Amino acid sequence: MKDKVIIITGASSGIGKALAFECGKRGGKLVLCARNEEKLNEAGEELKKIMSTLFSLRQMFQKNTIAGH
Repeated sequence: MKDKVIIITGASSGIGKALAFECGKRGGKLVLCARNEEKLNEAGEELKKIMSTLFSLRQMFQKNTIAGH
């Protein structure tokens, strides 16, 4: 899983959040998305403690980094 890009939906709670932590521990590069932005940000802050790089789809769209924009 190391250095693989992994997109996880529902990453703000439950199985999605648990999966994000497990993939993060194993060296995956995570792209997280969820309906609840506040909870997603909280999960992201927790994940930053064990990971160096983390992206949310919202960040990627805001920075115009998808599909060559």
